[in-house]
Amino acid sequence: MLMKRKFKTIDANEAVAYVAYRLNEVIAIYPITPSSAMGEWADQWASEGVPNIWGTVPQVVEMQRERFRLDLWPPRSLHHRAFC
Repeated sequence: MLMKRKFKTIDANEAVAYVAYRLNEVIAIYPITPSSAMGEWADQWASEGVPNIWGTVPQVVEMQRERFRLDLWPPRSLHHRAFC
């Protein structure tokens, strides 16, 4: 017996958020970026308890600032020259 496929029209942000949510265990979102809708989708699904492909609900972490990871690269000596 063949099952009828379901189709849904969604925009690119929702499509990317859908795949990222299903494939990850931690979702880091930056609230002040053009892709904020992607973070909102992930946050909504997590609050609704929607599981990823491994059966767990991903943890959604809202980052405080976009420069967060620049503290690790470049090394401190280069970092000081480049950003000060």
